[in-house]
Amino acid sequence: PAAAARRRRWRFPKVTALMRAAAGGHLAVVHRLVAAGADVDHGCAEFGPQGPVYRTALMEAVRADRPEVARALLDAGAAVDNRQPNNVDQETPLIAAAKVGSARMAALLLARGARADAQDVPNAGYDTGHTALMYAARGGHLEVVRLLARAGADLCVRTLEEDGGPPGGVPRGPGGG
Repeated sequence: PAAAARRRRWRFPKVTALMRAAAGGHLAVVHRLVAAGADVDHGCAEFGPQGPVYRTALMEAVRADRPEVARALLDAGAAVDNRQPNNVDQETPLIAAAKVGSARMAALLLARGARADAQDVPNAGYDTGHTALMYAARGGHLEVVRLLARAGADLCVRTLEEDGGPPGGVPRGPGGG
């Protein structure tokens, strides 16, 4: 019984109704939940091999390429560069858009003030300060690369490993040194 309960928890990570609505593109439901007081920046964890990966409704909308939902969440006050405090990878919504290759999501987030040079935060060597530009280039997402370059992303930024910094160090950029 205990093992079965653990398997159920793994199969069905904890998510909010707002996160489900955002991922599914259910704009009317998103509006109703926000009007009823849903916290647009609340994060829930999925437990991956490296540890907890926290997602928000905005992250779910970005990953599912739902710009109308993302726009509604941003209009409702969702933080464009939100990082959940205990997240393993500390990726921003823009980094998520770059990873999935969504140029329209990247354009929306940049227009709303997302930092083009934000780096993911290293954790025990898991990530080492990669930017959205690095992920877009690695994935072959040329349109996203062009958007980020036009938005002023530093084409020469280096990861912490390339800079000789220790895994777990502080990323460069505003507030990071």
